[in-house]
Amino acid sequence: MSHAQDTGDTDVQKGPLYGRIVDDRGNPVTDAKLTLQGPSYLRSQTDENGYYAFVDATKPGEHRLRIECNSAVGISDYRKMPKILIDPDAVLQKDFTLPRACQVHLQIVDEDDKPIRGVAVYSASLADERFRNSDSDRSVGDGKVTVGGLMPSDAKYIIGIQSKNYVDSHLVVSASDPDQQQSHKVVLKDGKTVRGKAICSDGLPAAGWHILAMPSWWHFGASPRGELIGDDGSFELPHIGDGAYNVTISIPLGERMSTSRGVLSDADLLKMEQPITVKLDYPSPQSMVFLQCKIRWIGKPLEDGFRIDGYSTDTRHHISHYVKPGTTDVKIGPIPRGTYRIRPEDPELEVLNLRKIKNLSDLDHVKVPTDEPLQIVVRARDKPRVQGQVIDAETKAPVTQYRYRVTKLRTLSGPNYVQSNEWKIAKDKQGKFQCDVVGPGIYVVTVWADGYAIRASDQVNTVDQSDTELAISLDRGVSLRGKVVDADGKPLDGATVRALSLSSGSMPRVMGRFATMSGAVKTDAGEFVIDNLAEGRETIRVDHPDFVFRIVQGVDVSEAMEPISVQLTRGATIRGRVFDQNGQPQANEPLLFQDDNAYGGDDREAGRFGQVTTDENGFYELDHLPAAWIYVSRPEEWRSMGVVRHAVFAEEGKTHTLNFGGTAATSGRFLINSQPIAGARLQLGGNDSTFGAMKMFARTDDNGEFTFFGAPAGHWNLYREIESRRSEWVKVMTLDVPAHDGVDLGTIDQRSGQLIVQCTTQGDALPERLSMELQQHNPGQMFGRRAAILRPRESPDQPFVFESVSPGDYELVCGGAGAFQVREHIEITAAQIDTTIPFPIPAGKADVVVDVKSDDGEPASAHLVAWMDGDRVYQSLRMKPNQDGPPVYEANDLPAGKYVIRHGNRRDTPALARFELADGESKRVGVTLGESAKIASGYHRVSTIDPSGVYVRCQMQVTGPSERIELSESTIETTIRGPVGEHRLTIDQPGFHSYQQSVLLRSANSISTGESNRVTYVRLQRVSESGETPGESARPTANDQE
Repeated sequence: MSHAQDTGDTDVQKGPLYGRIVDDRGNPVTDAKLTLQGPSYLRSQTDENGYYAFVDATKPGEHRLRIECNSAVGISDYRKMPKILIDPDAVLQKDFTLPRACQVHLQIVDEDDKPIRGVAVYSASLADERFRNSDSDRSVGDGKVTVGGLMPSDAKYIIGIQSKNYVDSHLVVSASDPDQQQSHKVVLKDGKTVRGKAICSDGLPAAGWHILAMPSWWHFGASPRGELIGDDGSFELPHIGDGAYNVTISIPLGERMSTSRGVLSDADLLKMEQPITVKLDYPSPQSMVFLQCKIRWIGKPLEDGFRIDGYSTDTRHHISHYVKPGTTDVKIGPIPRGTYRIRPEDPELEVLNLRKIKNLSDLDHVKVPTDEPLQIVVRARDKPRVQGQVIDAETKAPVTQYRYRVTKLRTLSGPNYVQSNEWKIAKDKQGKFQCDVVGPGIYVVTVWADGYAIRASDQVNTVDQSDTELAISLDRGVSLRGKVVDADGKPLDGATVRALSLSSGSMPRVMGRFATMSGAVKTDAGEFVIDNLAEGRETIRVDHPDFVFRIVQGVDVSEAMEPISVQLTRGATIRGRVFDQNGQPQANEPLLFQDDNAYGGDDREAGRFGQVTTDENGFYELDHLPAAWIYVSRPEEWRSMGVVRHAVFAEEGKTHTLNFGGTAATSGRFLINSQPIAGARLQLGGNDSTFGAMKMFARTDDNGEFTFFGAPAGHWNLYREIESRRSEWVKVMTLDVPAHDGVDLGTIDQRSGQLIVQCTTQGDALPERLSMELQQHNPGQMFGRRAAILRPRESPDQPFVFESVSPGDYELVCGGAGAFQVREHIEITAAQIDTTIPFPIPAGKADVVVDVKSDDGEPASAHLVAWMDGDRVYQSLRMKPNQDGPPVYEANDLPAGKYVIRHGNRRDTPALARFELADGESKRVGVTLGESAKIASGYHRVSTIDPSGVYVRCQMQVTGPSERIELSESTIETTIRGPVGEHRLTIDQPGFHSYQQSVLLRSANSISTGESNRVTYVRLQRVSESGETPGESARPTANDQE
């Protein structure tokens, strides 16, 4: 790790910032290049003694310092760059000690052993997800290049070599000892040219755009522009080699911007029938249009420009355009035709159109192209910020130096931009701070100063309280002392201990998570001290490389507290082997181990248990994992093939085996309308094609044949990706994969075609903003995955035409007819493909007002929905302020009929109230939330795993005194709902012994009064190859856990 310190005088040329860089042996680092980023952007480099200076750093404020070098490990990750507070009137010396780095010397030659100059070389650790911290170099005239700055690590490094005249190449190297020099000769090959044609979703060529093929292992974040596509859609991809490639097409958006869409993933281009045809899920250049806008300012315009963003109502297309300062006439495009939701975006911008003022254009439904320029009326407002003063609570004197962090509780308008987790440095004689925030919202400022207790401010609304000066008084802090020991009570050195109040995230989804390393301390002889905490309850996390981490909640922090003791255990181990889509062991493949939260971006690391890279034979092992569900995945789930995701229920002290793929073949031939489909992407997965504990991908060959090598045991759904629609799927069939065996699926011939939906009303014209989706039917919830391609409509009176529709269980969801949705559950048979079905839309003129109370009669709040009997009409109830009393809920413009009110978006929640509305009637009804617990059916949760704890999706049968039993599936659990009482659970899964057990369905009321509703973990036991029970210990078991 780097180390910085303030030291004494030297003879080096001084400036506001200067210093010296040495390695961990005290030798000067002479090849360091430094960049100061912030109010100033300046460069410097070290001399022969390791000294550097920024003499021109004249702009005050917080900066970050980037350090790059070959001989030592630099600091290029923005999140880890040191923060430097520049004062032009002061002189600051910052010295750094950097770890010595590993270096790899390459000589790059062609097949005739001649050196190649100008080759781009990229490097990244395989342990770095998505290679986001990759570095680059270029070979010189003799073909030589040194890849340096590599942190010594057990994790391997990938080095990518790219040249416009040769096949892209790469090598994986070990770099664990900086004293060991290594050299490699890399021979670049000529490759072959792959020819093909690119066709857009409207059947026209992608003329004038660019197509790019990159090896599947390439994720360095840099790539060439690609090859130009001809007027007829033809293209040539030069210098293609053996192995899998990802193929993308770059689509220009104007302003030198573009978007990239994938057309092939993990495709062996040289094995495909030539010329290849790729289909792009995007309209052709010939059908593109432009959006004309007219910007009108109320008052003084912004000094800087702003962006106009937009999404099509079907969420398929996104636009983004920068409006330069002073510009009033804006032309956005080229973009696809359609209806868009347009949003001018800037924290300093108020969009008056969004106030729904009469005669101002509606930005929620903008039909592109427009007949006239879209009128956008905006007004500049102050940049949202928070400000305040920090004082000593006892002396009332300003606290002149401290760190502070801004936490975002809620977004009030505009995009939900992410507030940084980082602590900022404040240095002010009056103790004042001021900080811009990412948009209008409700924020809290937390202050952390030496000698004081960490303290959070009151909430501040940047819209209504923009001038509010937060007053934050700091009391003296207390210290949390403790000891970290192993299972035998022996103290552990080198453990990292964090307090949640210092290291939590700054957005709602990670406020209760250890998202940063702020305030972390190390144990010495097992002991630790965390200073500057506030009295009260605290949560701490302890990490050690040789043990599973532990989170201790409810620690009472006070001056009188005794030191706490935290015992660490070894945890669980998961190991196995990773295979590629061809059933071959896959070397150097990273795997990520996560908890069950769906994080994105940097927040994903908050739920990261660890990561590992397979060895040369595809083996991996990761230990010190918690006793919990562990989700294991490849970093690029949606672009990879084979098994890309699976889950294990890990237990303390046990070793679990989880293989990603294998050699057993589950194979078949896939046809659509009796024609083989080449290059179709298929998925094995659970009930949801997007989320699920297990996912596996395969691709059909030119004859429609496919193979899933090493499909996990279980009851899976087979999906096909909708043609040219990335990550949108249609269910094909269900199948059972036995343990350690494959399945011959034979020929699968799926019917596919159009479904035409003709909407009708009771004499009125169809609404202009009518929308329709065909979704996979979800029996438990109102949410379903999109299941077909909707052809764009030219006018409101045209029917909705869905393409790529196959037989199955669906739901038509219609919006835009009023405040309600119309939903119709339909079973589409083969005979209904290429037919027209009617869809009547009822008129809505009735209203209902709902008074909501809790069991004790007090007003209450809840998410309530009104369903018409038969679940055809749905509307969420809106909370409405009531001047004469507590808020009420209402739903307006409902069709006449019988209704139920339910809590939440599930269809199977109990009815809280029933009522009937006549046409035009207004009615008031009452709801008592506590009644739901009294009338609710019972429920019980079940998870099924194999002997090693690996998730197995199964079919379950539940019998009991009533036939009213419902099974709903989540990621790794099946919830049984039915009458309260004892029922019989039966699981018959091929390859496993039959399992039966009594389960008790308990009501929510029983849980709230102290009884714990438990999860039953059913550990299925495999049948041996002979069909015999392998022994007493292998009999089916189950255990209950809270």
